[in-house]
Amino acid sequence: MHIINNSAVIVPDNPVQDMDLIEILWKQDIDLGVSREAYDLRQCLDVEKLKDVEITKEKVHKIMNKIIRSNNMYLVSVNA
Repeated sequence: MHIINNSAVIVPDNPVQDMDLIEILWKQDIDLGVSREAYDLRQCLDVEKLKDVEITKEKVHKIMNKIIRSNNMYLVSVNA
């Protein structure tokens, strides 16, 4: 770690070695089946948005089912 302008800055001791490690880990991920898209931040955000939309749809569906059941119970009791 080095101090530059009163701020701590982490400088790798051996950037070439770090790059080699990054490449090895990247290849390992590919061997394990991790797609390149997993590293695309924009695509990850899109997937998260889709998940949020699906969760919201499920919540709305559950609420609608409760309302429908509630109305059906009311109709049955009124018609009885």
